[in-house]
Amino acid sequence: MSGRPRTTSFAEGNKPGHQAPSFGGVKVSHGSKVTTVVATPGAGPDRPQEVAYTDTKVIGNGSFGVVYQARLCDTGELVAIKKVLQDKRFKVTIRPNLIRTPTLCF
Repeated sequence: MSGRPRTTSFAEGNKPGHQAPSFGGVKVSHGSKVTTVVATPGAGPDRPQEVAYTDTKVIGNGSFGVVYQARLCDTGELVAIKKVLQDKRFKVTIRPNLIRTPTLCF
């Protein structure tokens, strides 16, 4: 088992007498799926942080991944989340012309 945290998600059922849960001050309706992931921000320091979101819908897709619209549970802010598809073809790529130049990163 790796030391990397796993993505978790859960959905609240419609239980009698059960109140809608609140995540970071944002109430989530019954049946709404809340997903929590460990993500790295696109800008700034590369420190992973835990992000919880709900109300996802696909707003775009392409050959490298899918873009979702979601609502952050902490702030209620609408955001776009890009999930990059992991393809074995792209996992190990040898590019000799870039390896010889140590100042280039890919």
